[in-house]
Amino acid sequence: MIGVFTFLLFTCGATGHAANASRLEHCTVAEQAPMPEAVHVPIGADGAGPEHRVQPTSIMQSTGDRWFGSDKLRHFLTSFAVTGYAAAGLRTIGAAREDAPGGGAGVAIVLGIGKEIHDVRAGRFFSFRDLAWDIAGVACGLALVAAAR
Repeated sequence: MIGVFTFLLFTCGATGHAANASRLEHCTVAEQAPMPEAVHVPIGADGAGPEHRVQPTSIMQSTGDRWFGSDKLRHFLTSFAVTGYAAAGLRTIGAAREDAPGGGAGVAIVLGIGKEIHDVRAGRFFSFRDLAWDIAGVACGLALVAAAR
């Protein structure tokens, strides 16, 4: 948090004096230091694969990701449901009672990480807060699966 505050002080031109402290409230993305152009990153271990265009993101975008944003409930509920349904599906096809919950949790976590990778490729940022809500949904899903035994 201190690092973000320091970054805002320097990029928005505030000097840190009390008179300029309120200036942070009015800091806009346009006042930030200029962002570099898009970067072309080769995909593949040898760098010979197709290129993926990566747009740089600013600290303002990543700090705009609130813990209780509108998408967090969707992350929680989706992970909760996927954990339960995947565990039930694994149990239905013959997985051991002890293994099914772990498999359901694995499916939900992989989907959550995949969603964040999709966001990056679509020009948005990777949200660790979304993953935290995914993990909370998985934990609650596992509790429900354990209680259903």
